[in-house]
Amino acid sequence: MSALEEVGQSLATTITKATEAQKAIVAAGNTWNERGQKLTEHLSGTNNADAQHLLDQHETTAEDTREAWRKITLALRAIQRYRTSIEGEPTSELGAAPGASAPRTGISNATAPDGSEYPPEAAWVADTLPRRVRPGDKTVGYANGSFTDRFVSGVDHVWTPHIQERARGLGMSRWVIKALSSHVEMKVASMMIQRGQRNAEVVINNVPCGSRADQPPGCAQALERFLPGESTLTVHGTTEAGEPFTQRYEGRA
Repeated sequence: MSALEEVGQSLATTITKATEAQKAIVAAGNTWNERGQKLTEHLSGTNNADAQHLLDQHETTAEDTREAWRKITLALRAIQRYRTSIEGEPTSELGAAPGASAPRTGISNATAPDGSEYPPEAAWVADTLPRRVRPGDKTVGYANGSFTDRFVSGVDHVWTPHIQERARGLGMSRWVIKALSSHVEMKVASMMIQRGQRNAEVVINNVPCGSRADQPPGCAQALERFLPGESTLTVHGTTEAGEPFTQRYEGRA
């Protein structure tokens, strides 16, 4: 075995171990996020200092988990690029950097296990998302290039009240307040506002309601009214036909 081959083999071993660590971080982050949502539901609105400290500590740990995932993902990309430079092999899709979009030129769409196609920017999470939404299914989304920022459609006690309160304040219709406050895209927009985040991306196993010309107005129309001015939310997904979907919504509230 040549010295170059030994280096390549060593890099391959490193990639395998780093990928295993990445998956472990994802599993831990998902569990921590689920527990955090339950904790927030139970303690939301309390003025107890200890309870508030517990919520703050939980978010700090969640952010540490997100940061660990970002670092290991960036490290994996660097290793893959170096391996490609010495072996001439195509790099695998490790996903877009947190909060950034991968360029479309020369990059194939991402294919999920159910055969649905997503834009290249969704490659990092396509294998994790549930099948493309069917009647009765929940929409699931992952935001900010992070497996810990996971959202599921449905009324909850974390995001729904904030969405409804802001929608009322903006003079949005009762229909928006009632029907859309349970949707993933609106929850991500709510998260952006609460965190003071100007730009975000979310990948969903669906498309925003109201995206098609033959559909009534929905999130596709409400998001820009809901988001603050100079903020943007980019939604990546897959259509009913299993084709990739991307739409950027610019806030004007």
